[in-house]
Amino acid sequence: MDMGFFSKNDIRMEEDAFIFKSKYFSYEIPYTDIKDVKLRDDIDLGRMITGTSGALSHYGNFKNDDYGSYDVIFHVTAKLLIVLEFGEEKHVVFNMGNVESTKDFYKKLKGKARLL
Repeated sequence: MDMGFFSKNDIRMEEDAFIFKSKYFSYEIPYTDIKDVKLRDDIDLGRMITGTSGALSHYGNFKNDDYGSYDVIFHVTAKLLIVLEFGEEKHVVFNMGNVESTKDFYKKLKGKARLL
């Protein structure tokens, strides 16, 4: 799998915050601001507002009925997505490029956000 797409982005957990940076958006979300974290395999992306959408990956700002305007970065072969809700009904949708890494990151993020 070509991970070059993900190497250009920064998705990580620090001691006190979740870091999410790409060409189109940048967040540093304190764990105390995270309202919910879900693992999903059935998201309707809706329509792209800005960004890039291709056969293998999607990233940018999208809009759908479930989340309104939201930011996304994921590799389509992973089949699972993490949906993070924070602040005033803001959402970020992402994965880590493969199913196993996505599941592992999800579990750790839920723990950091104390949502277990």
